[in-house]
Amino acid sequence: MVKLIDVFPDEVPAQPEMGGYQLAVSMDIFRGRYRESFEHPSAIPPGQPQRYRFALPTANHVFLPGHRIMVQIQSSCFPLYDRNPQTYVENIFSPSRRTMRRRRNPSFAQPRSPVPCGCP
Repeated sequence: MVKLIDVFPDEVPAQPEMGGYQLAVSMDIFRGRYRESFEHPSAIPPGQPQRYRFALPTANHVFLPGHRIMVQIQSSCFPLYDRNPQTYVENIFSPSRRTMRRRRNPSFAQPRSPVPCGCP
């Protein structure tokens, strides 16, 4: 799941309750198995950065001065969407208990290898 978030300033004098608020502007689910092809899904090799290209749904939104842009990436959106077993299974909708794994997914973003993120 990828989310584009408008992060309000830490202090909003006119509305103190909005200080630091994170407003989801756009989000979508993209399964890593389809990163190369929708016709030929494949497992994600562990420990290796992978390239993902897709577009988030369009949202008419203006980021106001003082706001920050956050891109949040997560491997699951359960219980809002189906579980991610964290292993490659042929049918994501019927994983067995033995295929379910607890995972910590690393981010490979570093100053010398930044992750490009484009906005129209």
